[in-house]
Amino acid sequence: MSGYYSERHGDGYLDRLTGSCIAVSDGDKTAVVFTLDLLYITQKHADELRNVVAEKTGLPYEAVYFACTHIHTGPFTSAGGLYPHDPEWNRLMYRQLADAANEAIADLAEGTLYTARGEVKDISFIRRYKMKDGRTQTNPGKGNPNIDHPISTPDEMLQLVRIVREGKDDIVLLNFQCHPDVIGGCKYSSDWPGWARRAFEGAVPGTKCLFYNGAQGDTNHCSVDPDSKIAKGYVHSRH
Repeated sequence: MSGYYSERHGDGYLDRLTGSCIAVSDGDKTAVVFTLDLLYITQKHADELRNVVAEKTGLPYEAVYFACTHIHTGPFTSAGGLYPHDPEWNRLMYRQLADAANEAIADLAEGTLYTARGEVKDISFIRRYKMKDGRTQTNPGKGNPNIDHPISTPDEMLQLVRIVREGKDDIVLLNFQCHPDVIGGCKYSSDWPGWARRAFEGAVPGTKCLFYNGAQGDTNHCSVDPDSKIAKGYVHSRH
């Protein structure tokens, strides 16, 4: 499993990992955009994936895009990191994603696009701090008295794109930014991005939700700031 600096092996799963794809077209040119429940993917394997999808769909390489949700409870898929990976698993993933791209292209239909955005408080918290001795530290520990101040503020903007298509499910692209490391352990899980997808689809029947994480590298799902009411336990973060 990927995500930590110590070796872990999956011993079951809490929920399914997904690779989701949307196809878009202006009537002349078509592109596909993926979101994958993976920690990351290297440039080498990104090239392999894009080439396989391009070959199987007939799209140009430049028309294949994808992002990773950055979960810490998924498989290790890239060589050159801490642990070995299984090339055959990667090849299977490429074929499955190419199938998803073809299904998305076959499902193309005219639609009307709507956008919305709003602020969601007390979900994402800065995890990088300037310490009293002048050092910068990530995840310095909850309520650490040596914290001087957090570096920057979290981006708490939630963004949504909804594509309404007559006679077909609506497609929703959901964007927020927070580190997906809520679950931990050795069970495979799509972490909170998967929960967000399922929660949206359950709350709004007739929708298919794809989640795209934002710039979440300096944020966590919990606050360690000793001056924070949440860190002190006065307010509970809503997960």
